[in-house]
Amino acid sequence: MNDALVLVSVLITALAVLTGGAVFLLVVLVLAGMQPLRLRERLHRLLCRISFDCFGRGDMAGR
Repeated sequence: MNDALVLVSVLITALAVLTGGAVFLLVVLVLAGMQPLRLRERLHRLLCRISFDCFGRGDMAGR
């Protein structure tokens, strides 16, 4: 019973790693196919959503 549990754990871990690698490759392919200006705009929008500083109004200088 213990060996079966180890085998299942290893298979689940391997599947998770392979899935993560496949998702990473898909993201890289999508980014490679984008035009640089469009990619920069999307990254800027993402940064705005994360930092809530879309127009440079935040205090990024650390005063």
